[in-house]
Parts: sequence; structure tokens; C-alpha cells
Amino acid sequence: RLIRVRADELRPGDWLPLLERLPSPDEPQSAIELVDLLGARLSDAEKPLWRVRALGLGKGIALKREALRAASGDYSAGALRVWERSESLPLHLLPLVGLDGCGPAEMGRGKRSGGMVRLLPSRQELDEDLGWFLGFYAGDGSSNGKMVRFGVGTSELECAERLQRILRERFQLDSSCTKDPRARMVVVQANSVALRRVLEAALGIGPASDKGKLIVPEVVLNGPSAVRHGFLAGLLASDGTVSKTRNTLAWTSADADFIHDIALLLGLEGLKYRLAFGRRMHRVELSDVDEVRRFASGDTLIEKHARALQQQPGDASGRRSADIPTEESGLLALARRARCARKTPRIDLADAVPLETARVKLAQIEAAGRRLRPEDAPRLERLPKRRQEGVVVV
Repeated sequence: RLIRVRADELRPGDWLPLLERLPSPDEPQSAIELVDLLGARLSDAEKPLWRVRALGLGKGIALKREALRAASGDYSAGALRVWERSESLPLHLLPLVGLDGCGPAEMGRGKRSGGMVRLLPSRQELDEDLGWFLGFYAGDGSSNGKMVRFGVGTSELECAERLQRILRERFQLDSSCTKDPRARMVVVQANSVALRRVLEAALGIGPASDKGKLIVPEVVLNGPSAVRHGFLAGLLASDGTVSKTRNTLAWTSADADFIHDIALLLGLEGLKYRLAFGRRMHRVELSDVDEVRRFASGDTLIEKHARALQQQPGDASGRRSADIPTEESGLLALARRARCARKTPRIDLADAVPLETARVKLAQIEAAGRRLRPEDAPRLERLPKRRQEGVVVV
């Protein structure tokens, strides 16, 4: 039975509940429509600069010609014919027609006076690639004017290749990769004001670290596991570290709130983390060998980090957050009283044991109950015996 107590009322020997995994939406959305997000979040002044195109939209424009003519008084008489023929429409007029029955939509941002508009796909799957792209942008990306750019170390050129592939395949954008003459890095740059505004307006990501870039976007936080894992992997690739001598990998930032957001993502992924806050820099890390290996499975890590991971000692003997301390909990004393401390699984040689081991040992203690004293009963009741709905008592 759980009871609520104040933190200053806790005493040595008290047990605390610990969630093994933070709850997440049962059915998170698997994709987003950027047209919908832009329509909801752009200002009325900016919406006329955007064009939306979709196969079948021309029929809807023809059906709503009168309503469009009344709402588009500042456009030329031939504008309606152009929109119908090109199956495109200014974003602020789209609600009059809608996209029901149309094919996949594309959208782009141009000038009020006209000109070529480079279109981006509206539908974006919330998968690992998109998460990785956004995570890397949070670490080493920026935007300004008509461009989005990423700084990539010369020892991490596979990141530049992946960024260019995502820009080409996901956003239909060409990009350049040039050597920065002032640093040991290359710059991947895509010239697209539409992509810049998608990041800022649709996804809520600022253009720089001091202008709101260091956040976990809502689409990642509330999305499926794949996009969350991808965001963490992209951020680790751009701005994280993997130790060669300790079983740790870490995300570091001068923004404490951002570190808390990353910790929240780790909790949603069921990963046990540790926070460390300094005077200038803060970090959140995975420090358990099993958690590190679980996160780094597959192709999660870039080559540099994968080599560092291979050099880690891999010793899993350290205490984990859900382990049961043998002496402080009274488990060892009870096991010795019941004469089963050295019985398999042994607990007399360890400072802490996994929860499963503790439960096995409790069963052995209860089986030898005749050896226990009456004063042992309260201590036995306080020890954890089960796990319910992802909650462990530690």
C-alpha cells in the first residue's frame, strides 16, 4: 500500500516507488501533416505567401469558385484559372476548399508578387529518420534568412551524408556540403525558407540556442518510440559523448531545462538515467551497462561513438537504480536469520541485488519462517514482493 509523505518526513529504511517507464500515449500519431500545423500556427499576414498543391485540388477550386472569388478580392481575375489549372491554392484560402479526396499535398513559401515556389511534402512520418534529423538540428543546427545549416565535425562525415539524404528524400531539397575554413568541420546547408519556417512555426523549434532551439518538439515528445529514439540518437551524434573508460553515454548542455526534457524522453523510453548539474554545464547520462547497450543497439551510434563503446569495460557489477541494497533494506540480516544468505542465489557477497533476486530470497526466507523472530515480521512486510504496472519499490 502506497501512502503520501513529505520529503522531510522520510527516514532511513523507508521505501520509495520508482516508475520503470513513464507513461506515454497509448496510440501516438504515426505521421503529421505540415499543412495543418502551418495553417493553425502561421500569422494571417504570412499565410498568403504559402502555396498548397495536391492532385485533385483543381476540382475543389472549380466547385468553390464563387466563394474563392469573394474571398480573394486583391488577386487578379486570372488567378482563379491559374489555381485551378495548377491545382494549387494560397494557404489562407485552403479552408474554403479543403483537401478531402485529394492526393498527397505539397506546400511551399514564395513571394506575394509570384515566382517559383519550391514545394515540400506535407505528410511526414514520425520515424527514426525524422527524429534523428531534429535531434541533430537541436545539437548542431541553425537557421537564418532563407537557409538551414548544420555543422558536422570532419571525423563524423557519415552524419553529413545522412543529413543530405534526409533533406533530399524527406523534404525534396538539394543541399551543399562545404569545408569550413575556420574550423575542423563541414557545413551542410539547404537554401529553403519553407524548411526554416516549418522548423520554427510548425514544429516550434527556434533558429538558434539562445532563441528557443533547445527544446524537445511536441511531435517527438508525444510521438511513437521510433521518433523519440531517433531524436536522442541524433542529439547524441551532434552534441553527446560516449566514454571509452566507463560504461556511460551522456548528453550535455548549458540549458538545464533542456537536460530535463532529454531525461523525460529517456524515461518515456524506459531507460534509467542519472542527472548531474554543474555551475555552467549540465548532463544526463546512461550509466548502467545494460541500459547503454540497449540504447545503442543496431545502428544507433555513429562510427566514432561505436568505437568508444567497444572499448568500454562492460562490467555490469555496479548498483542499478532499481537494485535492492542488501544491508540497508534488512534483507541480508533476515536471510542470515533464516540461514539462507549463502543459498543460491547468494546475497552475502553483494552490496545490492536485482529485484528478481530479492524476490527469490524473500521466498526462501518465508519458507524458513520458523527461524524468524516476532520482531522480524514488520521488516519482512516492508520488503518489496511484487511489481505492478511498471512500479518498483526501492
